[in-house]
Amino acid sequence: MEGFIQEADIVYRVLREDEKIQLKTFHCAVISLKIVGEESPLTVNTGRSLLVKYEDWQGKLLPNINTSVTLAVAHGGDQTVTLPLTPVNGIGEFDFISEKPGIYFIKAVAEGFAHNPAEFRVEVTE
Repeated sequence: MEGFIQEADIVYRVLREDEKIQLKTFHCAVISLKIVGEESPLTVNTGRSLLVKYEDWQGKLLPNINTSVTLAVAHGGDQTVTLPLTPVNGIGEFDFISEKPGIYFIKAVAEGFAHNPAEFRVEVTE
C-alpha cells in the first residue's frame, strides 16, 4: 500500500507491506512557495500583478509564514535582477513590467528553512 509520511520538514512517499515500510523515497518539502498570476503573454511596458504564496505540500495557504522571499528575474543574457518581497498572511504581491520583449523566468526562494522554491514564466511581446 502506498502513502505519505512527514518527518521534520520533508514528506516521503512510502510503500508498506503488512504495516511495515518497504520503500521510502523523497517526495517534497512540507512548505512550498508558489507564484500565481495570469500566464497569457504580456505586452512591453504593461504591468501584471503576481502573487507569491506560502503553501503546505498539499496546496493549503500557510498564513502564519511571513519570512522574506528573494525574487530572481532572469531574461536571456541580461543580468539577473533580484528583489526582496515580504509576505503578509503568507502572501506577497509584486508587479512585473518589462521594457523588452522576450521570455522571463521568475524564481522565488526563502532563506533559513527547507522548502520547495517557486518558478514562473512570463512572455513579453511587442
